Amino acid sequence: MRLLTNIKNAEISEISELLKLNKAGCAKSINGNLSINYSKDAFQRIISNQEITISRLNNKLIGYCLIGKNTNQENLYYQKIKAMEISKMLEIPICEIGYGFQIFIDPSFRGNGIARLLFEKLCSNIENNYSMLLCTINKENRYSKKVHKKIGWEFYQKGDISDYYIYKIT
Repeated sequence: MRLLTNIKNAEISEISELLKLNKAGCAKSINGNLSINYSKDAFQRIISNQEITISRLNNKLIGYCLIGKNTNQENLYYQKIKAMEISKMLEIPICEIGYGFQIFIDPSFRGNGIARLLFEKLCSNIENNYSMLLCTINKENRYSKKVHKKIGWEFYQKGDISDYYIYKIT
């Protein structure tokens, strides 16, 4: 049975909830989950750029999907380097490659198609800004790899700790 969630663009007033959900996901990073802990300022930039979508169920924030490229997070350094390599190799301007992609669904609500809905909404927001997205997935995170492949991401390259995946928007 599909959950009837509300998928929408995030708003500034929702930052405190986003910080809590992001922190919960990062707390599990030792198991291969999220590793980018975004700050309040980072979320403000992401929201201003309309590069985040959220899911609510009964007014509770249960998931989000975002691109963190424009946040100047230090831990996006390796994704930025990889994006520059892809840019040169595929002859795509670096400005057209979104990286720092992150998707998180509260574990209690996984398996209901929420990730796909969040991702589709995000892609409709950014289709005029990016032609490709890049993300890293920890080698241990089999669930995330499965979800990303299911919604259209393609394996790109192995890394030491994480593997790189790309998604072609246009």
